Amino acid sequence: MTQETIVVGAAATANITASAASICAGEIAMLTASGGSTYAWDTGDNSASINVTPTSNTTYNVTVTNSNGCTDTDQISISIFSNPTATATANRITICEGESVDLSATGGNTYAWDNGAGAGASPSVSPNVNTTYTVTATNSNGCTDTDQISITVNALPAAMASASQTAICVGETVTLTASGGGNYQWDNGLGTAATATVAPTANTTYNLTVTDSNGCSATDQVSVNINCSTTPTNVRLQVLLEGAYDTGGQMNTNLTALIPNNQPYNIAPWNYNGTQNITSTPNNMVDWVLVEVRAANDNTIAVERKAALLLDDGSVVDAAYAVNNSINSVFFNNLTSGEDYFIVVRHRNHIAIIGANTVALPNTSAYDFTQAANVLDANSQVVDFGDGNVGLFAGDYGSNGVITFTDFNGYAAELGTTNQYMEGDFNMDGSVTIADFNTYMPNASVIGLDLIRY
Repeated sequence: MTQETIVVGAAATANITASAASICAGEIAMLTASGGSTYAWDTGDNSASINVTPTSNTTYNVTVTNSNGCTDTDQISISIFSNPTATATANRITICEGESVDLSATGGNTYAWDNGAGAGASPSVSPNVNTTYTVTATNSNGCTDTDQISITVNALPAAMASASQTAICVGETVTLTASGGGNYQWDNGLGTAATATVAPTANTTYNLTVTDSNGCSATDQVSVNINCSTTPTNVRLQVLLEGAYDTGGQMNTNLTALIPNNQPYNIAPWNYNGTQNITSTPNNMVDWVLVEVRAANDNTIAVERKAALLLDDGSVVDAAYAVNNSINSVFFNNLTSGEDYFIVVRHRNHIAIIGANTVALPNTSAYDFTQAANVLDANSQVVDFGDGNVGLFAGDYGSNGVITFTDFNGYAAELGTTNQYMEGDFNMDGSVTIADFNTYMPNASVIGLDLIRY
């Protein structure tokens, strides 16, 4: 009888472990098998450790064979967590330098931003240059996704406000100039032009806002200070002209469009060399007048003269009124404050007058030449309008203080002229017509006072 010996080899014991039993979509899990000498995975791999990237929940099987040829199998399941869908937005994607923008992230439970934006769903940032912000969104399973938003930063315009001079005397004008952008806005009611003319009566700072084509704005300012060796003396007065008179103390402004920007008294017989000028004619301006201040102890001595603007209500104001209509007087620089003076008013085709009384200057109440009591020799030197007001006689073509046939000749030489600033336009309507003769005729032979005649 033959006997055989059967040898029973040790069985294989298969075992699989995983680096993670649950992973986020797109991640890798390392599977490791043990318990044998060779391995056969259902993925087709034959190594003990394999990397897998399942797209859904998946079970992996391995067959383990030991040195005795014995086999065993094991399996392991990998679960897949869905990734969040990160979305990055901003309340605006184009800003001006120095402005802030609110970022916003959705799709996760927690958020982390780069470029110093920090954490959170809605950080606020103020980039100085074009910047792209990336957010990482993490959900409750720890899975992540990223998104990004780009912010464009426009540089600010180079705003610059300058002045033709920064130290002036009261009554002088200054031209302000803006540069650095497409659109300008001045404060103090100066408007939107690149240049503005001002006549401050106190130290004033002018602020400029410059806005470029991107809508970005920057500011600058310039100060104009009152810095004069003498303090100006304000002279207030009221006077009416027969040629322009309407009624009730008001004059017409028919000459407004024809009045020259520069004072007209720089020729004979006045020969006044003052530089008073305006850049535009105020709508309520009647004409230029020449104001003369004379010594109280000798009313034949002119202390100072100045060309000024005559307004429709009879007010006489400094030329600076054209850019600062809060001015209500004429500024003189060579008078002694608190002293008494006589005042003379001259016009280019009316008889000049002088006050009957001295007035202490500066005066807060206007010296009122519309009242006969305030005019020297009023009975012969002013015309009575019959409504309680008086005014200067019209018709003095040569401004020599006497209305004669010579003045008629001057008028006649200009007869028929229209839309011009003419001495023969006695009724001040812009044309020399028979109406001017009718204004002249009643005043023929009027003689002004010797002490103020040329």
